[in-house]
Amino acid sequence: MKQTKGKQKTRDISSKNVLDNPVLCAQFLRDNVKVPLFKDVRPEDIEDVSERYRPFLGTEFESDTVKRIWFHDENGNRNEPLFLISLTEHKSVVDYDVAMQLLKYMLCIWLEYGKEMEQQNAGISGRKIFRYPAIIPVVYYEGKKAWTADRHFRGRIAKGNLFQDWIPDFCYEVVRIHDYSNEELLERGNEMSLIMLFNK
Repeated sequence: MKQTKGKQKTRDISSKNVLDNPVLCAQFLRDNVKVPLFKDVRPEDIEDVSERYRPFLGTEFESDTVKRIWFHDENGNRNEPLFLISLTEHKSVVDYDVAMQLLKYMLCIWLEYGKEMEQQNAGISGRKIFRYPAIIPVVYYEGKKAWTADRHFRGRIAKGNLFQDWIPDFCYEVVRIHDYSNEELLERGNEMSLIMLFNK
């Protein structure tokens, strides 16, 4: 049992290292995450900020990544960033508590963002015009079995539909490598797709 767990951890760290590479991460987002803004994302637009949240989340989240992704307007100026959470720790088996883990990340990111903005402009977070950044949660899943965990946070709460007006809710993306055929991955012709093909 310990040996299996050790192998699992090694695979998780390996996947984290892959997504830590800006070129591979950009390819992963363009090809696999169905967010229109990611269609033209470039490696230089991706900033890894994972270490910022380690003190709040603890060692169990070490194999996960948090990216700050910058977008540009038609004049080339940077817009407000969007955050991406990629969970890799539970990617080989279905984890039914993944939505709760993602919520922890999201809350940490928003609280830290508020503090960062307050340091630049005191009182800004209490103003009507202030907005927190969007966060796209993604689970990179290599398991052969179907992902059967509810992708909505509300589904993890007892009688969630009955009390939906009082429960925070979000949906996370699942990138399951077995949803892609070998031919489809080969046709992409980039490094990230070849890594996904190898991991299959």
